[in-house]
Amino acid sequence: MTQNNLHELKEIWAQWDDEVKQLFYCNYSDLPYLLDIKVDKHLFRALVQFWNSTHSCFTFA
Repeated sequence: MTQNNLHELKEIWAQWDDEVKQLFYCNYSDLPYLLDIKVDKHLFRALVQFWNSTHSCFTFA
């Protein structure tokens, strides 16, 4: 996701009233909290190298 798309998602979220947000939470749980998380790009790139998609886990051996 690009920075512009993230900004656009945050703007959309801010425009919704509490009722719409609650409906979203009921359907998608805590997904909106991801909008506020700061991602360490270097750490993320390092972890991706160890992701084993076959077993859906990290492999460090």
